Amino acid sequence: MRKILQRANVIHSSNTWKKLTCRVVSIMTASGILVISQGLLVPARANSNFGTVQITASTNESVNGYTAGAVPMFSILNSQEGENNQPCVGYAEQNPDHILQVTTLLSEVIIKVSSNGGDTTLMIEAPDNTIYCSDDGNDSDAVITGQNWSSGEYKVWVGTFDSGQRYDYTLEINQ
Repeated sequence: MRKILQRANVIHSSNTWKKLTCRVVSIMTASGILVISQGLLVPARANSNFGTVQITASTNESVNGYTAGAVPMFSILNSQEGENNQPCVGYAEQNPDHILQVTTLLSEVIIKVSSNGGDTTLMIEAPDNTIYCSDDGNDSDAVITGQNWSSGEYKVWVGTFDSGQRYDYTLEINQ
């Protein structure tokens, strides 16, 4: 890994950058660790940080995680605001924290973060690339309410207002 980063830095500082960009991207993508985005080295999006949860029409689930990200949430999916006209604010990890595998149509779903006093944010990408964002629900934790969510993979990021801030949380999925 260190050799890849050293080589990328040498290439970036030389005149051969444009010629070798494709080669470096291929090496880094094959390693599953890094890709190049707008000339910057950033983590590749892959699996979720805390796993996948199956969601059926009758399940209420809760999963645990923690915040610690330093990537502005709006830059992860290139969106300043979500479908629900809420701004995509805060900092999170590049990879989604959770993946919700919805197996059937959900007429209504409530996704809530409980962090015991932390000020959290929430961003969800639906299978059709619709983005939902939330800053605050009834308290300082984030809540997103959705209607008529189709089956598929929903990627969930939980963030905070301060880069690198760690809060332990429970993500609650209710219908």
